[in-house]
Amino acid sequence: MSKSIDSGLSARDLQNGVRDFYDSFQPQNTSASKLAFYADLQKRFDKIKIPDSLAKLTFGCLNPVSHLINDFESKKAPFSSVMSILDAGGGAGFDSFLLKQIFPNAVIYNVDLSHNLLKLGSLEFQKHLGIKVNAGNGVNFICSSLCEVNFFKNIKFDYIISNAALNLIDDKKRVLALLADLLKDDGSFFLADIAFSKNSDAPKNTAGRNLKNGIYNAPTIIYENDYADLIFNSFGYSEVIDQKNVKPELLGGAEFNFTIFCSHIKKTPPAESETIPCPCGEKVALQVFLSVNAEASPLYVQMIHDRKLNSARCAKCGRIFQDFVPYYFEWPQKNIRTHVFPSSLKNERRMILSRLGIFEEPPAGFIFFGYEEFRNFLIEKTALK
Repeated sequence: MSKSIDSGLSARDLQNGVRDFYDSFQPQNTSASKLAFYADLQKRFDKIKIPDSLAKLTFGCLNPVSHLINDFESKKAPFSSVMSILDAGGGAGFDSFLLKQIFPNAVIYNVDLSHNLLKLGSLEFQKHLGIKVNAGNGVNFICSSLCEVNFFKNIKFDYIISNAALNLIDDKKRVLALLADLLKDDGSFFLADIAFSKNSDAPKNTAGRNLKNGIYNAPTIIYENDYADLIFNSFGYSEVIDQKNVKPELLGGAEFNFTIFCSHIKKTPPAESETIPCPCGEKVALQVFLSVNAEASPLYVQMIHDRKLNSARCAKCGRIFQDFVPYYFEWPQKNIRTHVFPSSLKNERRMILSRLGIFEEPPAGFIFFGYEEFRNFLIEKTALK
């Protein structure tokens, strides 16, 4: 279980407090957000509209939109591609508003708890883009708790984004599990949120507080380590791609720190796709991992244990290809950082070490030659059965 703050409130009370706060929100009482990435987007997409009236309705903490765009561009596909995007807890739909302009043929769903924000955002879509929400124009707003997004029955999403929403939900484990089920096997989830830093003391005496006492008092904020564990246990891969540390205020006489992060989350670790020729004449497809961090995915160590990492089998003749791709493996929590080379290169050990900048005998565990040699070491080192 993750460590949340004991607020003395039930999950329903917490949810109602969040809904009441945003349902009473009035845009005339705030200023338009001026995050730097807006200007960057306008440089890349000169026709994009970013109206101040909608920027007044944003509550994001980082920028999952640009990370989504960068990921999409890496696939060399046209922006006119048809795809599905879920904005989980998107409020008035500011991120959805940007994405619909960049990906005109995308079908976008924005799910949020606040009817007020969704209504305000719908008016912005109509006013600035001429898009009537929920009218078959590729933009759909749904008023719901993220704890109930299992109502999507026949949709799997290419992309999911969430920007400063899950920190306001008590049952993050359930939400992450539901979102994992909605993500396509090759899809990406960009999660931007806030958590207490590792070295921070959570605020004390939060009983009875709700969102109106201030976002940083929210009793549903948890520690970044606990958040990372929840993601790790719900998905097959997670990498923090943007992170900031902030000290927003002093509460109760004790300063505490926050981590604002954006993670790229997937069901399986990303790999390079290659084909290799088999002596039988068949071409064998292979997923290649050149850099492996065991803390980014629960699947890496299991793949090594099952002899599936950088391995393939010819569908025609059954020949197994293994132990021919060098890779770097690290597991910081276990103090393991090592290079694994094919056993066929063992006689070139000295030359390989020199290329790695090592001219004396390295410490044990620094380099291995052969899949089985490293696999046996890993099993012994981690007591993996």
